[in-house]
Amino acid sequence: MNLRMQYARPRNLEQATALMDALGTGTMVIAGGQELMPHLNYGRISPSVFLDVSGLSELQGVEETAEGVSIGALTVHRQIQTDPIISKSLPLLAYAAKQIGGGRQVHNQGTIGGNIVAMHPLYDIIPSLLALGAQVQIAGPEAIEIIPLSTLLTGTSYQLGAKELLTRIIVPPMDSDH
Repeated sequence: MNLRMQYARPRNLEQATALMDALGTGTMVIAGGQELMPHLNYGRISPSVFLDVSGLSELQGVEETAEGVSIGALTVHRQIQTDPIISKSLPLLAYAAKQIGGGRQVHNQGTIGGNIVAMHPLYDIIPSLLALGAQVQIAGPEAIEIIPLSTLLTGTSYQLGAKELLTRIIVPPMDSDH
């Protein structure tokens, strides 16, 4: 276990991606910590730097845009369950968030971004997002791009790199026929 871990808390997304680029592969992003902390406690991981993105406003909130419903990666499961935009436009997602186990702590601290990045097979949100045709916004040191969630998960042509950060989930509007 690395006993000399450092801690960095960027003020904005630009600073976060610059720090990830400068600090390199020993950097571990932390927000809710629901997936990360057990691995740390059992000595399964030993990052040299924790990059705390929990305060980044660019990664928070739910809004309706022309592209669909945009959900910040830091949005906690409880908010997904109760948000009026999600309840109206994406009831499947609200329902899936209610099915996540782990109790109150997971619902109040666990984030949709952490859920996706951890790729844990028991999380109910990922299949719902795939069924809804979700895309993810990824920020890196050079650019911000939007890719299908399915591409990120399959890893056939793209995986989240060590210097990249999941920032938002975008669920396109449903066809008027549905």
